[in-house]
Amino acid sequence: MSPRGPGQTITGNSVAGSRSGSVPASPSGEPPAPGQLAITAAQDQVQQHPKDVGAHLALADAYAAGGEGQLAAVEYLAVLQLDPGNAEANTNLALLAFEVGRAAQGKAMVDRVLAAHPDYPEALYVRGLINLMGLKRPQAAERDLIAYLSVAPFGSHRTAAVTLLALAQTQDHR
Repeated sequence: MSPRGPGQTITGNSVAGSRSGSVPASPSGEPPAPGQLAITAAQDQVQQHPKDVGAHLALADAYAAGGEGQLAAVEYLAVLQLDPGNAEANTNLALLAFEVGRAAQGKAMVDRVLAAHPDYPEALYVRGLINLMGLKRPQAAERDLIAYLSVAPFGSHRTAAVTLLALAQTQDHR
């Protein structure tokens, strides 16, 4: 047993199964941030499997989580080249449109998703968010958020949906 140096793993300098040099260290010599690790891993998957919709979705999600909205959009568009009706990619593009101030465009996009997949939870949540925050339509938002909570009572946006629903109801009753 010997003391570990900075950047060394518990078992020494190498990690089983990793490629040496696959993730560059930051200029300060610190290990990369976890978000960068996720992006790099997802990039590797896309490079190895360029026609894999799941790989492109994972890379888009990693970019989005890392604050790289434009790169996420490029990957969601790549998904749509492979699978034009992909509900996840279309919903996330609608959300990105809303986030850059194009609420009407985002709503039109998510409306198309819901026309094909009426109970897709993420699309219901995104449309509720767009209706409330972007288009100032609390009654429409209320319907979407109630529908989201109905189809995904334990969904990942549950807390936000409940909060937005309460906000929509207060705006609706003014």
